[in-house]
Order: sequence, then C-alpha cells, then structure tokens
Amino acid sequence: MVKRTSTIAKKFKPSQAALDAWHAGNMWELHRACGLAPWEFSPLPESFDAYGLPEQAPAAPETCMDLSWGKVRHIQQELYALVGEPGTA
Repeated sequence: MVKRTSTIAKKFKPSQAALDAWHAGNMWELHRACGLAPWEFSPLPESFDAYGLPEQAPAAPETCMDLSWGKVRHIQQELYALVGEPGTA
C-alpha cells in the first residue's frame, strides 16, 4: 500500500501566526494559522494538549481525526525543525 501525503501538507509553509501560536502553545490559534479543520489533530504533541498528535499513527483509522494524522505529523515536524519545542514563549 502506498501512503500519500496531501498537497496541503507538501506545501505547508508556516506563517508568523503559526509560529507564534506554536511558541504560545495555543491550540486554537495554531489550528487557524495552519488551515486545519476542527476535526483534525492539533500539531501540538499529545503530551502537551488533549487533542494533540500522538506519537504513533492510529493502527486502524476510523475517524476524520485519525485520517488527519499523516498531514498533521508533517506540519508538526516542520514546526519542530523551525522553532523547537512548543510552549516556550
């Protein structure tokens, strides 16, 4: 099975608003700045936020949130690479 990355994730370039929200650990502002739907995981780590991204992809994706894991993981990795740990403002 071939995993496909959404075009949104491939083209993700974090805005200043996304970087600020990441630094502040503000899930809702980060969601808006990244163009994520309310039913998608937050790029914040699961240990940081209840709706945060788990380390492992869901074994049997059943929900829209589960299906967003790959896209949001890409966004999370970009944010970590650019600015490090969230909530360090």
